Amino acid sequence: HGSAVAALSASGDAARPGSAPAAGLIVLRAFGDDGRASAQDVAEALDWTIANAGRFNIVAANLSFATGELGDAAAADILSGRLRALAEAGVVAVAAAGNRLAGGPAGGIAYPAADPFALAVGAVDPAAPGLVAAFSPAGDAVDIHAGGMALTGLGPDGGQSPLSGTSFAAAEVSGVVALAQQLALQQFGQRLDFGTIRDLLRQTGTPLDGAEGAAGAGRGETAGQAGA
Repeated sequence: HGSAVAALSASGDAARPGSAPAAGLIVLRAFGDDGRASAQDVAEALDWTIANAGRFNIVAANLSFATGELGDAAAADILSGRLRALAEAGVVAVAAAGNRLAGGPAGGIAYPAADPFALAVGAVDPAAPGLVAAFSPAGDAVDIHAGGMALTGLGPDGGQSPLSGTSFAAAEVSGVVALAQQLALQQFGQRLDFGTIRDLLRQTGTPLDGAEGAAGAGRGETAGQAGA
């Protein structure tokens, strides 16, 4: 999962580029071999990111998870202040909106994507990009959708594996955020703040139909899709 997310964000392979092929990655392991983590585990990773954002020029934090304890209100109590601190440090948190949550709370958005200081990313099928993937939340609570269904990505053994999920859509958007901040520095001499990035993605995405006909947030075009 982590290897695939990293590759979708920043792979430099010319045949299968990530959305930001030249981006550097810092990988913080908060999840164990069983694929589980507590909110406190994630909090420690966020604390490190906040403390080191300036030192390492960190512009985006990919949060491709939304399961177990991390979906509880208790997790929000631990993480929400840290997500705000990330935004204040100039780091945009990009979070998977969750899978199979269309009937859940907060418009079906999982935590931490439901946090006010995280971008909530849903998934579309690249083969039918006008429609939200059946497992993905849709509607106004989702900030942007990206390809996240029937993908082929990096597997745990270094080969290729089939991928579907909002985690992988969030990976692509994380790279897009990095490119947007690079362009902002070149054009304006400063980064865009969290709210501006969110508005930019929502306003420039291609309109699409949500699951079961509900209106959904727009579909973004990643750098890899655009050939950048």
